[in-house]
Amino acid sequence: MKRLIIFLIITLTATIFSLSEVYGEPIIFDDDYLVEIFVGGLHYPTTMDFVGDDILVLEKNTGKVIRIMNNGIMYNEPVLDVPVRSNFYSGLLGIATLSDRVFLYYTESESGSDAYDPGPDAKNRVYQYDWDGEKLTNPILIKELIAQQRDDHHGGVMTKGQNDEIYFAIGDQNQSGIFENVVENPCYIIHFVND
Repeated sequence: MKRLIIFLIITLTATIFSLSEVYGEPIIFDDDYLVEIFVGGLHYPTTMDFVGDDILVLEKNTGKVIRIMNNGIMYNEPVLDVPVRSNFYSGLLGIATLSDRVFLYYTESESGSDAYDPGPDAKNRVYQYDWDGEKLTNPILIKELIAQQRDDHHGGVMTKGQNDEIYFAIGDQNQSGIFENVVENPCYIIHFVND
């Protein structure tokens, strides 16, 4: 028993020290690169895209789209604040820009304000907005997708294709098993928008 306790203590200590190295400061293998903090003060940022010379960053749990200048300074007000349901893997999840249009993928709160409590009303939606140089305006609902009530694995990854298509994928919605064996599984369809 004493050996087991000593073994567990050594294993736990080694695990903690190895994790601190992995999850601590970044390790740089090329002296030509430098890692530094570009901006601080964001609340659960998840992804970003570029618009003009600025960066639009999504705050998953607040539903805010934050604009950051190319020197790392945030503008005083968000360019958009949408009502999100931000349980676990849901919230403001994806962004893609195409000229003066911005596409957002998020779990929209039906109450009209940010919500955390789970419920059957969750909808993952993709909206198109116009970028007027200051704000995101004129929302157009592009697609409404299924949303699993447990708020797991909503996906939200978006990207721009070579011919100006916007691609987005939903998550597995916490479904388990081998997806290729499910004939009509909507979770592995990659959707796209093209004018």
